[in-house]
Amino acid sequence: MCIRCGEHETPLDRPYCVHCTFAVRAEVEDGLRKLGEYLGAWAAFDAWCAARRRSVASV
Repeated sequence: MCIRCGEHETPLDRPYCVHCTFAVRAEVEDGLRKLGEYLGAWAAFDAWCAARRRSVASV
């Protein structure tokens, strides 16, 4: 039984059914994209602070 939907059978070596496997992969990809954007914003802020000779902790 699928650990995500609880409705469909799963392959013996997998925790998710076929339907949920694709949904989970899409969620993970979206989460990684959002994490990359978040970390990119922090990097831009760090560069902004460095250009003004300020530390991130003091802002």
